[in-house]
Amino acid sequence: MPRTLALCLLLVLVLAACFGTAEAKKSKKAAGSRTERCGTDTDCVTIHVKDSSSQLIIDDLDFSDTKDTAAKIEKRLPEWFGPKRPLVFTRKNGEELERDVPLKDYGLKLGETVFIESGEEL
Repeated sequence: MPRTLALCLLLVLVLAACFGTAEAKKSKKAAGSRTERCGTDTDCVTIHVKDSSSQLIIDDLDFSDTKDTAAKIEKRLPEWFGPKRPLVFTRKNGEELERDVPLKDYGLKLGETVFIESGEEL
């Protein structure tokens, strides 16, 4: 009986080590992808001015956090960048991002391009 218990404990430790290593590799790969796409280890989006070649990467976002919204991104954009405020944010598929809806609700992908245009001109 004690031998069976010892073998079970050993099996549990081996499995825990394997899953821990897999999670660490997955986390390291995700961080590498973020660094490659965003220049940091945080989530980011590429802001592209509609009908222009101007674009800017906004990093230090967290797609799993409810605090990151289009309105928060707008506040982080330099005044000289893009059209007159307020801005309208749209995805490539034409879906408009509501100003106060968390980015996580849209399922944005890392480095996804989000288009902006002036809300005054619409």
